[in-house]
Amino acid sequence: MSFQDPNVEKRLNALLPLLKPFNRLRPTNRNRINVWKVEFPDPGNTILTHLKRLGVEQLENHVFWLPPSRFTKFEKLADGGFASVWAGTVENKHTKVHEGNRTTTFALKELKAAMVPELVLNVLFNDNGTFYFPTIPVVGLSQHPQTQQYLMVMWLATNGTLENMKLQGQNNWSDVATVARRLAANLADLHECGFSHRDLHPGNLAFIDSLVEPFLIDVGLAQSVEDDNECGGVYGRLPYLAPEAMTGHGQTQASDVYGFSTLLWQFVVGVQPRLCASQAIRFFPEKLREELVPGAPPQFNNILRKCWNPDPEKRPTMAEVEQLMSQWFKQSGKLYENKFTPETLAFIARRRSEFQLQESEKTEWSMCEGKSSSKYFTVVHHKSQFHSKEMLHAVSRDMSFTTLPEYKEFASRSLDLSQVNLEAINALDKQGRNCLPSIKHQP
Repeated sequence: MSFQDPNVEKRLNALLPLLKPFNRLRPTNRNRINVWKVEFPDPGNTILTHLKRLGVEQLENHVFWLPPSRFTKFEKLADGGFASVWAGTVENKHTKVHEGNRTTTFALKELKAAMVPELVLNVLFNDNGTFYFPTIPVVGLSQHPQTQQYLMVMWLATNGTLENMKLQGQNNWSDVATVARRLAANLADLHECGFSHRDLHPGNLAFIDSLVEPFLIDVGLAQSVEDDNECGGVYGRLPYLAPEAMTGHGQTQASDVYGFSTLLWQFVVGVQPRLCASQAIRFFPEKLREELVPGAPPQFNNILRKCWNPDPEKRPTMAEVEQLMSQWFKQSGKLYENKFTPETLAFIARRRSEFQLQESEKTEWSMCEGKSSSKYFTVVHHKSQFHSKEMLHAVSRDMSFTTLPEYKEFASRSLDLSQVNLEAINALDKQGRNCLPSIKHQP
């Protein structure tokens, strides 16, 4: 694999000097690496051969080589917007160091030439978190058993992502504050090192063992894709892009702050936001990305307001957001008893009902195609993709969808909260938001 793209070489030249020597890694990380190198012995130093082909031999002591022949099970998990992901299971030969587990299943992400800086960046963050890993650790390198495509070996997100996780029991503000604090710390760590995520969406927020300990994934991928496109534009999901990204000003750390707030809102409500940011700030009061959550603690909605400021210069930094989250967390000693109020549950029920209606009608009000108004009602985009400046400009400047009868009917449609099905609210309160029964709009 050779690098003809000067952008790839430039990013590698910036990242590789930041790697710590093995003897300067944290003891826990050195031990973790050694455990895997014992499990996957490499007497011929095969890992160095492959890393040289990738131009990153500096990673030799940071990752192990997983021979494709060790896989006892290999299956595709998903096709991402830029790379596919597989799950590979191996039998452990040293079960004692694996807490008695006979097998281990890894996530295996396709590694294209433009993504090699992403590999280095994720290895870099294995040891750069303040107290924990901000990203799902990349621990090794392997190849697809049939195609020999290089694969990054990562921990498997056993509890899925925010997009598909089971939100059982997530019905109190303690869980929300815990997730928000951890996510803010992860992004603050990323920003402190001089990087930004640039593609925050629910599919890139993963959970391994706990549903309140989020990890970032696909860190660095957006920049790799954007650098690979000479025409200019941004990579991501349109409903989750900040307004400045929609208007051709690119994505920055301030864009991550905006995306953080959107993910926090979705963690509570359980559905994606409506519209695109450039449309929402002209449609919703206060120029916010979405409606604030009724019945939420004042600190929660205050953080949404600050992070959703349409002017990136006026948003707080992620370090400041982390401080706000820590203050809220410390002040919330009784949050374990502070479940969502009926007002909050009714709001969640309404928004989930509206989303179910959209899905059943196969419509998408975020009109993220940049086509004529008759084409605005399109199926939801569930994958990140590259969007040219021309397409983003077309989407941002055209608000004619709000005059269409179908949209007016949708926007004016609301639930009478006094008539909300109590069975639905009880289901939300007792069993988690994914157990919400179908709710019909009141005539």
